[in-house]
Amino acid sequence: MQKKSQLAIFAILALLLLIMLGAMLLLTREDAALNREAELAASHDVPEEIERVEQFIQACLELEAHKGLLLLGANAGHISPPDILKAAPAGRVLWFQDNINLQPALTESRLWLEAYLNESVERCADFAHFRGEGFAIQAQKPNASVAFSADTVDVSLIYPLDIAKGETSAHLEAFAASFSLRYRRIYEVASQIINRQLDPAFDRDEPLALVDSKGFDVAATPDANDLILYTISDPTTNIRGSHYSFTFASRFSPPATVRTTRLQRNAQVNPTVFPLIVYSPDRLAQLTIAPGTTMSAARPPDTITSLQREEAAVVRGRVPMRSYTVMRSGITAPDRVTYEEIEWPLHTPVYQFEPSGLRFNVPSRLALYWGADNPVSSPAIPSGNDLLSFPRPLRYGPWTGILYGPGIETDDDWGWRPIPSKNSPDGNFVYTDIPGFSEYAGVDCSDVPIKVVSAESKTQKQGWLCWIKLIVVALLLIVLIVAGVAWALGTTIAVPLGFATLELGAVGLSWTSALITALLLGGIVGGAYSQSSANYDAEPGTITFTPTCDQIIYVEKHAEGGKSSCMPTSGEIEAVGGQPVEVAAQIKKCSSLFCGRCSIECAARYR
Repeated sequence: MQKKSQLAIFAILALLLLIMLGAMLLLTREDAALNREAELAASHDVPEEIERVEQFIQACLELEAHKGLLLLGANAGHISPPDILKAAPAGRVLWFQDNINLQPALTESRLWLEAYLNESVERCADFAHFRGEGFAIQAQKPNASVAFSADTVDVSLIYPLDIAKGETSAHLEAFAASFSLRYRRIYEVASQIINRQLDPAFDRDEPLALVDSKGFDVAATPDANDLILYTISDPTTNIRGSHYSFTFASRFSPPATVRTTRLQRNAQVNPTVFPLIVYSPDRLAQLTIAPGTTMSAARPPDTITSLQREEAAVVRGRVPMRSYTVMRSGITAPDRVTYEEIEWPLHTPVYQFEPSGLRFNVPSRLALYWGADNPVSSPAIPSGNDLLSFPRPLRYGPWTGILYGPGIETDDDWGWRPIPSKNSPDGNFVYTDIPGFSEYAGVDCSDVPIKVVSAESKTQKQGWLCWIKLIVVALLLIVLIVAGVAWALGTTIAVPLGFATLELGAVGLSWTSALITALLLGGIVGGAYSQSSANYDAEPGTITFTPTCDQIIYVEKHAEGGKSSCMPTSGEIEAVGGQPVEVAAQIKKCSSLFCGRCSIECAARYR
């Protein structure tokens, strides 16, 4: 019991001690605050005569800060921009030219404004008038500091002044001003605009698309000199009787036709260390060469040159459309093949990369963007009877593909062909992985004409020998009926009636199926292309074609006599763009008693 009492006493004493310490700390803080207030009051306890000088410096600071902020707005973040950045005839300061970002950093604008205030405040603070009234003023150099916060611009100035008049004297040093101006937010909106212009998908006709204005009034005005003039105004701010405005300009030079990118030394043996991005002249084709890639060519490459040219369409000639075969022993080729020409309307320029024949050790990704002059749209979703229309998109969204051109060094004499490609999730571009350099172009499959291919097989016509054979068989049947005695004698007459079924050897067939696994953005698309001869071909009873984009096609079967089939079987099939599809017509059985022909036609429509 005694121990508990002692513990209680100690607890009470400890509590009292804590209360005393807290009270002492509180009193100390209050004294310090009172002392600071007293010191501050003393520091501002400026005699009335000298207070006029203080107010004069304060007015100079506010006036020059206003002027400096207006200069930053009129000169795109500069106080005194260099002439090379001024865009004639508008006189706007350039933030963007030829895909180069000329935007000054926010820190640079702050330093320029501080330097301006140091000079302008000293120039404004002309003490000649005060000295004429008998003031003795000793001034040191001013030192301004500027802070761009979210909603204000805060300016502080250290300007040491020793002032005396008669027996009155004072020391002034610290001055400050704050302006309700969202300069940092304006700068952020302007930065958005520049970043959008650096995007390959930027549309000059809609320069403010996807820009968050953050409550500012933002205007973009095209100029006849390949300029876009931008103005960002703050309707909530009034400086010297008007809303604050920030202006800058962007210059877009006419598209070039050639762009050169320098490679590391000995690129054929020294792999790239960092990702290398090669742009087309219009920046709408982007080739990304991954780290660790080596490049081989006839001569060791030291540069990559990208070129582009405008073409309304590209063509492939001698494309087999109909394969007609008569089945006979020892068949080696179709009896007749019909050829046509395929034309693809283009939605991008033709992009070519040099040196021709260059090859990568690993495929590199090529992306073709859809610019303002070549928009693509998603095909309408079929409904009702339209669901039976073929071909139609495999999935809904942009229906686009990439074409591979013959280039200069190639064994393909017949022209262009589709290669495997994928659309980006947002539909802004189509991409593939290329093994090396040639020509490439983007195509909108909605504009590609529908083509019909067919494979036909027929048995050889029997002719007059078949009819003689049937007459002989009929006569033998009559003889059997009349000579019924033969049955009584138990005699069996063996007659080769010829009712056997003719088994037709199947023509060697193969069918290239569509890809099963969807390729994601990170996976290889294409990367190595099959020979052109495998993409468009005609063999006995078969025909091979290559769809431009992923699509659903329908195989139609028309057969007469016997037993026959199509491969793939008739009906819907999923075809992958750039992957060959083979359609085969096969007669399996045809009765030799039938003097007509057995035939089958397998046809498919595709884009």
